[in-house]
Amino acid sequence: MIIWISGVAAVGKSTVTKSIVSKLKDHYGEIGAEGDHGYKSNNGYKIPFQTYGNTMIIGREGQVLNGTDSVYLGVNKFKKVIEYEYFKWRAIFTPNIIIEGHKFISKNTMHDFMIKNNIEYKMYYLKAPMEIMDDRSKKRGNGYDRNIRTTNMIEKQLVEYDKVISKYKNNVEVRSSQTWEDCENIATEIFESLHLMDLSK
Repeated sequence: MIIWISGVAAVGKSTVTKSIVSKLKDHYGEIGAEGDHGYKSNNGYKIPFQTYGNTMIIGREGQVLNGTDSVYLGVNKFKKVIEYEYFKWRAIFTPNIIIEGHKFISKNTMHDFMIKNNIEYKMYYLKAPMEIMDDRSKKRGNGYDRNIRTTNMIEKQLVEYDKVISKYKNNVEVRSSQTWEDCENIATEIFESLHLMDLSK
């Protein structure tokens, strides 16, 4: 199962993902956690990920998980990563792949690819009022928030997501992420939906 935690900037994607990572660490302890991994593009850019049991988390462990938003690969190369990781273990167990980010998933291309290749997936679309996201963005104050993010950009992305949600509604779960409690509840829901491998056997 692929779980894609999506939504526009400052909606709470990283908060949810970090909470899932914490729950996986608690579940597996040291025995289930593998070290730093990564794919490299032709120019050497690394896609970082961690694994906990049969669950792969794309992003930087121990930081705000930038996920796909800081993966400088084209969609076709990223598709190959997803396809390879999803199918290589299927004869032994069903892998969980958790991806956080806006990039790729807000367009039809990635959805069509996963459906065509019979990849089981769910997109968790997080939403919050614009004023809450604006406040989070100001408090965060990173380079993206200061120099790139605009209200017009976010509004255009919201329109894109509305189209995707309507077209692929069978694969989309929409969740409110207005508060920390909302984000924690989403993380718990996703964690409890995972088919985790029992490493004690």
